[in-house]
Amino acid sequence: AVQAGNVVKVATYPSGSNNLALKTNGTVVAWQSGSVLTNVPAGLSGVLDIAVGSDHFLAVKSDNTVVAWGGSNSNGETTVPGGLSNVTAVAAGNGFSVALKSDGTLVAWGRNNNSQVSGATGKTGIANIVCGDSHCLARKTDGTLVAWGSNGSGQGVIPPALTGTVTAIAAGSSHNLVIRSDGSVFAWGANGSAQVSPLPGALAGATVVAIAGGFDQSIAATSTGAVVAWGANGSGQGSVPAGISGVTKVACGANYNLVIRTNP
Repeated sequence: AVQAGNVVKVATYPSGSNNLALKTNGTVVAWQSGSVLTNVPAGLSGVLDIAVGSDHFLAVKSDNTVVAWGGSNSNGETTVPGGLSNVTAVAAGNGFSVALKSDGTLVAWGRNNNSQVSGATGKTGIANIVCGDSHCLARKTDGTLVAWGSNGSGQGVIPPALTGTVTAIAAGSSHNLVIRSDGSVFAWGANGSAQVSPLPGALAGATVVAIAGGFDQSIAATSTGAVVAWGANGSGQGSVPAGISGVTKVACGANYNLVIRTNP
């Protein structure tokens, strides 16, 4: 099981209920709706990074190759391209997968109905990559951004209003969030539940260190270890339980949130 003090990263799918946790010993735990899944590949260890798609999982191993599993593979999302190597990070969406290589280029495979796969071709200088349902957002080494894929809510482009250097990125189902170098948050895309704007007053003047987006909610952790949530709240995902503190990393599923915190 996932134990306190042993988790270094959690990954979710913003429109679903699949989760992965990467432990300090390089192993992973997968679960859905509170039940531990048994389909993690036998012997999977030495994992460096993880990602969760609509019904599939990705892991980067210590030899910088990718392991993919789960789902029906109806779009080829778990068929890792032959010869793929030198991978440092992964991201996933609805039936597609993306790998970031050490040279700053991307390799993508799977569903391409919104150019979420083909749009990755030719991208260079990439430092980080995240994906929503059918769009992707990448941060380049110079702190600028590129986006592609579905754009029905403006999530597949970079808004001109976004200024300053970006230090971290996150994608919800159809919206995006970034942290700028001054620790402030900027968000855009689908806003039907106010998951983008207005930003909570609790973020005013705060230094944000972690962000995440779900189906129609958003959360952020500040430098003090506090958590702020906003957007839809039908299942309590837009509220923060009393007593949550010491948070360093965050993740969102469809209608729930996960955090890593320093205190159990």
